Amino acid sequence: RYISVTGVQTCALPILTGSGLGLSAAYSIVKQHEGAITVSSILGQGTTFSVYLPVLSVRAGAGGEGTDRATRPTDKGGVILLGMTPAEQPYFSSLFGSLGCKARAAYDASQVREILRREPGSWGVLAVDLDALDESAPEVCTQLLHENSELCIVGLGTLVREWAAKLPGSARIELVDKPVGMWAVQSALERLRVQPASVPQG
Repeated sequence: RYISVTGVQTCALPILTGSGLGLSAAYSIVKQHEGAITVSSILGQGTTFSVYLPVLSVRAGAGGEGTDRATRPTDKGGVILLGMTPAEQPYFSSLFGSLGCKARAAYDASQVREILRREPGSWGVLAVDLDALDESAPEVCTQLLHENSELCIVGLGTLVREWAAKLPGSARIELVDKPVGMWAVQSALERLRVQPASVPQG
């Protein structure tokens, strides 16, 4: 348990128990499995650590052969990842890849616009870490939806009910609670009617 010491002259700190190595050990294990750990904290409300582990390795499919699942487009195009840290990007690429969607990271809204301009029709979903964008998230989502009539948004956040009140009401937005799981994302994509494109057999 931690307390804020900003502006405090003297403070009686609580006695903490344990070695303090639990998070370090967890981080090491998660990194070995190409996952990520994120933390979000709101003073007075608590701290949430989220552990993300890949559902399917995009480097090797069954039998050790490469898989093409991560490069299959959806009928609305691939998924642009916005607001994910470099540590989270492989997890989300793997997650969307396991659902048959290609994924690509963007660092800000202007990069999303550039990707959409350069590759029209290739990207139909924007997966947004709402917590990372914070107060700018509603404006960014509203502008991108207005500018791109085919774009759908999957918003990822720790306080989904609060985000639902802040974001524009639209059938093109689905919200998913953190920590993000494959089934929740799959359900959101189904509600947005984003399905993997059929791959010819033969």
